[in-house]
Amino acid sequence: MNHRTLLIWAVSAVLSAIPALAQTPRPETWDSVSDVIREHQWPDAINSLLEITRAMPADRFDETLVEPLGTFGDVVTHIANIQFIFCDQLLGNPTRGDGPTRGKEAVYQNLLTAVRTCDEVIDRVADPDLVEDRAKAADTTLTMIGHTIRETGRLVTYLRLAGVEPPELVFFRGPTWRTGPKG
Repeated sequence: MNHRTLLIWAVSAVLSAIPALAQTPRPETWDSVSDVIREHQWPDAINSLLEITRAMPADRFDETLVEPLGTFGDVVTHIANIQFIFCDQLLGNPTRGDGPTRGKEAVYQNLLTAVRTCDEVIDRVADPDLVEDRAKAADTTLTMIGHTIRETGRLVTYLRLAGVEPPELVFFRGPTWRTGPKG
C-alpha cells in the first residue's frame, strides 16, 4: 500500500467516525480524571474488547492466524492476565493469571472475571476515601487501560485475518457488560 492510499484510508476512517461521535452526548458531569476513567476510558475499552471477542467465531478462536503471534484466544487471555496483575495488586489480592487460552467460552468467562475485578479498582479510583495512594492507583489503572486498548487493536487484525468484519464500535455507552450480553 503506498503512502497516498494509506493516507486516504486513514482520513476516511476518521471522517466516518465523526457523525457517530457528534450524535453521542458527552457527559457534562465529569469533574475529575477519575470520572473520565470511570465514565469513558474504561467502559469504552471494555465494551470494544468484549464486542470484538464475541465477534470471533468459536471455530476460529483457537486457530493460529499469524504464526509468531499465537491465537486469538492467546491474546484475549494475555489481556485478562494483565488486568488481573494490575487490578489484584491495587486491591491487595494475590495475583491471578495464566488463565485458559483455548475454548471461546472458557477464555471469555476468564476475561469477564478479570473485567469485574478491575471494575472494583475503577470504582475505588473514583472514590478518594477508598484509595490510599490515588496517584499510583490512577497511573496503574491508566497503564492497564492503555494496554487493553492496544491489545484490542491486535484482535481487530485477527478478526480481519479470519474473514470476520469487526463490529462497529460506539463510545460513551457506559459499562454495558454489567447489564448487557454475557457471552
